[in-house]
Amino acid sequence: MKRFQFRLDRLLWLREKAEQQEAAALGTAMSDERRERDRLARADAMETKAAEQAAATSSSGTVIAGARAHLDLAREAAARMAEGASEDVAAATARTEAARELFGEKRKDRRAVERLKEQRQTAWHEEFGREDRKTMDDVAQRLRTTEGNR
Repeated sequence: MKRFQFRLDRLLWLREKAEQQEAAALGTAMSDERRERDRLARADAMETKAAEQAAATSSSGTVIAGARAHLDLAREAAARMAEGASEDVAAATARTEAARELFGEKRKDRRAVERLKEQRQTAWHEEFGREDRKTMDDVAQRLRTTEGNR
C-alpha cells in the first residue's frame, strides 16, 4: 500500500504561516501595550511628584510668585502627559485585543485543517490494517489448504 498523503498539506502550511504571522503581530502589540503602560506609570509618578512639590512649597510659608506659577505649570503639564499616556494605553490595549482575536481565528483555522488531517490519517491506517489483515488471512488460508492436501 502506498504511503499516506494529505492533499491539503499546502493549505495546512499556509495556515501555519498565517498563524505564526499573527502570533508575531500579537507579540508586538503586547510589547507596545507594556511600553505604553510603563510610560503611563512614569507620567503618573511625575504628576505625583509635581503635586507634592507644589504642596510643599505652599506649606512652607513664603512663596515667590514666579515659583508658584512654575510649579502649577509643571503640575498641569504632568497631568496632560498622564492623560495622553492613559489614552495611549487604552488604544494599545484595544490593538492587543484585536490582535489576540485575529490570532485566535488563525489558530482555529489551522487546527481545523490539522483535525481533518488526523481524521484522514486515522482512516488511512484503518484501511491499511484491513488490507493487511486480509492479506494475512489469505496467507493463512493457503497454508491450511496446502497442509490439508498433504
